Amino acid sequence: MPQQAYKRTVRDLLSQAETLRHTAPQQALERVQAALEIAKTKHYTNGMAECLLLKCELELQAQCFPQVIEIAHEALETLKAIDASYLSAFHRLMGLAYWKQGDFKSAVVHGQQALSLATASKDKKAKLLAHQNLAHIYIYLDDYDEALSHLHLALSLAQELGAQEQLAIVHNYIGLIHWNQGKDELAMSEFEASIKIAETFDFQRHLHTALHNLGNVYARRGELHSNPDDLQKALCFFEKSLNIEETLKDDNAIALSHNNIGNVHRLLGSRQKALEHYHTALALSEKIGAKYTRIDVLINLGLFYIEEKNFTTAHLHLNEALALSESVQSNSQIVDILDALTQLYKSQGQFKEALETQERLNQVQRKIFNTNADARLKKLQLAMQIERYIHERNALEAELARKQSALQALTLTLTQNSQLIAELRDELIKLKNSPSSERSFDALLQKLNAHTSQNRDSQIFQQQFELLHPNFLTRLSQAFPQLTPTELKLCTLLKSNLSSKDIARLLNISVRSVESHRLSIRTKLRLKRKDNLVQFRLKGLDFVRPFLIS
Repeated sequence: MPQQAYKRTVRDLLSQAETLRHTAPQQALERVQAALEIAKTKHYTNGMAECLLLKCELELQAQCFPQVIEIAHEALETLKAIDASYLSAFHRLMGLAYWKQGDFKSAVVHGQQALSLATASKDKKAKLLAHQNLAHIYIYLDDYDEALSHLHLALSLAQELGAQEQLAIVHNYIGLIHWNQGKDELAMSEFEASIKIAETFDFQRHLHTALHNLGNVYARRGELHSNPDDLQKALCFFEKSLNIEETLKDDNAIALSHNNIGNVHRLLGSRQKALEHYHTALALSEKIGAKYTRIDVLINLGLFYIEEKNFTTAHLHLNEALALSESVQSNSQIVDILDALTQLYKSQGQFKEALETQERLNQVQRKIFNTNADARLKKLQLAMQIERYIHERNALEAELARKQSALQALTLTLTQNSQLIAELRDELIKLKNSPSSERSFDALLQKLNAHTSQNRDSQIFQQQFELLHPNFLTRLSQAFPQLTPTELKLCTLLKSNLSSKDIARLLNISVRSVESHRLSIRTKLRLKRKDNLVQFRLKGLDFVRPFLIS
């Protein structure tokens, strides 16, 4: 298969997979696997990276988190010579998988590594996604200030890049934080910004999410303040969201919207409409096996029939909800059900049953309190560990900066020494024409030549370089065994940001020879004309393994 043909085939298969990822994820995975086999056979490194990234995303979408970690780990081990932005993406996805599994310590480690690599590669899109993922973790830890800090950095990057979809997502996340903090006005502003972007660019999934969230804000305000205007606004946003969800065929979201619309109609006094929406939500949640949504609907139906004084039907719905919530161990929903049952028994005059249910409710609430206290303690411990990890990382980065500064100073000294030696040699060659001093000048020339080839500063440079970029030459020679020793040495000088002129002075060769070597290196590294040699390949070899928090 000709070179361009197999690359085109890989791109086409990945494009097909992207199209199928939401409607037929298994078929999308098959396309990715086929593309990956071709890329591996042809040693198409970038193609392999693209395939493995999409494979990770599909496994994450399918909630197969161990597989995501395994694929990302394999990619990091086998594709070390790729650009740092790819490495950042694999760390980001691995961090997401750990986060979904509840391993927040590992999630932070890989999230920070993703951010560092994205910063090093100057890939702003990768940096944006890294900030966004770290915000997820801090939201879970209830550290809203830290989460908002990352989200505002992500927002700035999205604005700079003109990444409209990411802008819609980040505005929505910021709105959710404000809503959780009870800051309704700020939350509404963020949701409205997300809606505006999603409508302008036809991001239907993000539009329905933001509409639904804005509906929740107005519904809570309307219920708390008995404000029918806010309830009408909530109804409007929920119905708009429902229309989009039906187009997208998102059954779980449709069930949630019907349930919320039913709640608003009940608060507005539209009893028949409320009942219709509740039954639609109940049937759909049962059809798709959405147990938590079904429990919520059954609770709302129980409350509805208590208000109707149809206690028998209310009891049936609440008991069904209780059995289901106990089967999935949803304590927060059990509390809501027991509270409704207590209300039911009081309405029937069954005070003994009401007292027993209230005592059971108190027991569940104490259990939740103890569980939450343990969770808060664990979150606090984890936050302290993360703070220590970040402190240690900052110290390492400061040490790295110090070593880089020392290496640059040493490089400058080497360049100046080489230039001085070259000038002295030229002068001595001119003076050598004087017959009276021929022997002395021969001896001096011999010493200068020896100094040029055996300069101890050069050895110190190599030692400092190895400290700053561990195993750089080993990884480079393994990834590209066709590079000669001279070309490998030239790569270390290029990585130190030396110009061709400075390299020529250090190696005592002409600038033309340096350019010739650079061309040879580009060819062996399979770079295109538009690719920057240092940024595209050499920076990608700075793969620093994350250290674990003890």
